[in-house]
Amino acid sequence: NVSRYATIGDGVVVHVAFLQGATEAAIDAAVKQLCATRVFLIPPIGATEEQRAAVTATDGTAATRPKPVALGESDCDVLVVPQATMAGKPKGKVMQYHGQAPKDDALALYGRFCAQLRSALVPAEHQSIPIDANGAYTAEDVPAGLRKVLYGTYGNRQGLDLSSPGPFTHLFES
Repeated sequence: NVSRYATIGDGVVVHVAFLQGATEAAIDAAVKQLCATRVFLIPPIGATEEQRAAVTATDGTAATRPKPVALGESDCDVLVVPQATMAGKPKGKVMQYHGQAPKDDALALYGRFCAQLRSALVPAEHQSIPIDANGAYTAEDVPAGLRKVLYGTYGNRQGLDLSSPGPFTHLFES
């Protein structure tokens, strides 16, 4: 839907794919690992403006370089993008996707992943704020600064417009 855009502020884009044999237990473990691993160069919860500026500093000195924090230790926004093509493997000169989970299974796993991630990252007192199918808040009285955990629609083609201080990619497998 070209008229529907989801927008996050400073944050993390999480691309996910599901392979055959993926289980709910593996999804739960992946969410825990994603939220607990200190790998993200993002401001911690309650960071000062100086600490926030250090995250985008380009001089790279140890004095200004922030220490990695876990996603669960930050208050940054999160955008989850279903990316089934990550399950592909090259065979000859073409990509094959035989290792992907069946679409219905992957859709259920994706729903669980998004729900578990939102539950882990959005404070309990804000869990009852109404959201739409993509996790965007629909209530008028959303507290200022509340973290967004948004997710794309599984199975739909999606475009991204991303601004980043540099390439920073990690692969988490469960």
